[in-house]
Amino acid sequence: MRKFLFITVILLFFQGKAQIWCQPGATWHHKANAIYPPVNGYYYYKYLNDTLINGKTYNKIKESFRGTNPFWGAGLIDKFLSYNYTREQNNVVYLLDDTLYNFNATIGSKWLKPRYRGDGITELTVCNAPRRVVEVIDTGHVVINSMSLKSLTLKYQVKWVETNTVTAMTTYTDIVCQKIGSLKKGFTPESCETMSDVGPTMHQIGFSGLTCYKDNNFALYETPGFENTCANIYVLGLTDNLTVTHFKLYPNPASEIVQIQNLNGSKSYIIHIVNYLGELVYSQKFDNDSEITSIKISDFPKGVYFANLTDADLNTHSQKLIVE
Repeated sequence: MRKFLFITVILLFFQGKAQIWCQPGATWHHKANAIYPPVNGYYYYKYLNDTLINGKTYNKIKESFRGTNPFWGAGLIDKFLSYNYTREQNNVVYLLDDTLYNFNATIGSKWLKPRYRGDGITELTVCNAPRRVVEVIDTGHVVINSMSLKSLTLKYQVKWVETNTVTAMTTYTDIVCQKIGSLKKGFTPESCETMSDVGPTMHQIGFSGLTCYKDNNFALYETPGFENTCANIYVLGLTDNLTVTHFKLYPNPASEIVQIQNLNGSKSYIIHIVNYLGELVYSQKFDNDSEITSIKISDFPKGVYFANLTDADLNTHSQKLIVE
């Protein structure tokens, strides 16, 4: 009996200490937008593996942008930005060695914003602006996929241009929870302030919040207001280095009918076709065993398109389609 109780206590202890941040297969999408330059798309984060840095184990998370951003190229782009390195210890999530989220915190607790750029404009570098205060203004729990997760409401200080005496210090709030992190803003806090004015017409790339999260042991969660968004993200893979091993597209060029043959074995998949401006011209979900799909394209204006096949695991593969 004593042995049974001892084992039970040990199991409960380790369960309480178990890391739930950044599980295998963890992926996040955060909506991104700006007025000028006109930005519309997603920041996409994917856990790759664990890596050692200065003797500590970190989660290596790849950050990419998918969408339209004139500063990074014309039309739709799929751009790798940087790697984020996080780790969790005793319910505290760190970005490198700076606190990102402290789920042991209570109302009134404070810490300093991470020193590292979280916007992915470059490889992670130390921010050269003063570190701002993060304050916990509320705590609670949220239930997602039947899992109760500790949540924090955080207030961040921010000043976009450090040397601009006209621009006042301001604040914004975010709700974060265990496992997922930010629900209302971006994967990491707003990018650090610049040390010189870059012009009054420039706008920071803002976030409309988390659109979806999933990992290998956590079903796809789509934030209310973004339902069906993740299953329909199609601004992907628009380069000539095409993943032709996942599906065939023929004839190409085509003028009347195009055939799409699914080769990855997924019985459930979505096909999107977008034009070069990123406008969706065709979308259809398939839940059957058919490997070949016929799509009428005779009404499409002549030009370059991109056909994207998204499987049930949200893996998307793209090929260029020419309509003539």
